[in-house]
Amino acid sequence: MARTRRPYIPQTHDTGTDLHMRHECSPARCGQKPQCKYVTEGTRMPHRTRHVRSGVTNVHRAGKRVTRPVLRAALLLAALAVTACGSTGGQPASPPPASPPSASPAPSASAGLPQVADEGRLTQSETLRPGECRALDGGKLPDPACTPGSTDPAVTQATIGTTICVTGWTAGVRPPESQTNVFKYNVAYPAYGLSAGTVTELDHLVPLELGGSNDATNLWPEAGSVPNSKDSAENDLRADVCAGELPLAVAQTAIAANWQTVP
Repeated sequence: MARTRRPYIPQTHDTGTDLHMRHECSPARCGQKPQCKYVTEGTRMPHRTRHVRSGVTNVHRAGKRVTRPVLRAALLLAALAVTACGSTGGQPASPPPASPPSASPAPSASAGLPQVADEGRLTQSETLRPGECRALDGGKLPDPACTPGSTDPAVTQATIGTTICVTGWTAGVRPPESQTNVFKYNVAYPAYGLSAGTVTELDHLVPLELGGSNDATNLWPEAGSVPNSKDSAENDLRADVCAGELPLAVAQTAIAANWQTVP
């Protein structure tokens, strides 16, 4: 019996004819493959081309193109979606263990990162115990259980014009060195198992430039040179937020998850 050959259907379509075939894939969920299908359309599309190449679709229409800020926002959201997937069996990662009873002030309950109102002073809404924290990537990333990141509730998308986007605003909310040095050497160093002679920078995970708090949940002794390479990522994100090209919440969550993967 003669075998029936399946017709070849390319992944790049738009020949300028009246018959147009389009390749669509639904977003992949955790542990599942994307669902793809071919769609045949009978309309002529002289000004639209879709190129499916290496899993990335670029769309050009009437001279318009996808801009860098839109791509950056999409990449940040995609990275956060991947982070939400567990590393074992494609199951969502289990939530981190609950923090110990917090000292005053307690973080406010809200979706996303915790919020602590502590402008101009250092606070400790959690109690860090000696040896309980383990930094990641040679000290460039904090222990997410000890330093998950937290934000200032006064900095919102609606208030960026009078807060983080004002030159010099961070100077008025930064805590004094008399407080940060005591926390760094008496609390953070013992918690992260560092000796007194270790060179680090007590850094805000969510920087003040993006509305980060001065709480213990947002501070850790970052290893490496001072100033560190994280500063450039902070400045780039702030510039995009203040230009209206990136939502504040997206920037905060992305840099708290892993500042090294911020595009």
